[in-house]
Amino acid sequence: MAIGAYAMGASRGFVYIRAEYGLAVKRLHIAIEQAYKYGLLGKQLFGTNFDFDVEVRIGAGAFVCGEKA
Repeated sequence: MAIGAYAMGASRGFVYIRAEYGLAVKRLHIAIEQAYKYGLLGKQLFGTNFDFDVEVRIGAGAFVCGEKA
């Protein structure tokens, strides 16, 4: 996701996951925290002016995303 964001000039990414997948949500949060800790996400990645943050969005049962209401 970070490589794609760099190519497009994006500074933020979102991961959508259903609330029913509690274990997956927990593991995803742990993985993202580790990525920040090791400098793979956040500000000035790899000594450049590229910033990239990831946010987890938890859905409430329906897997509809990206559609107009």
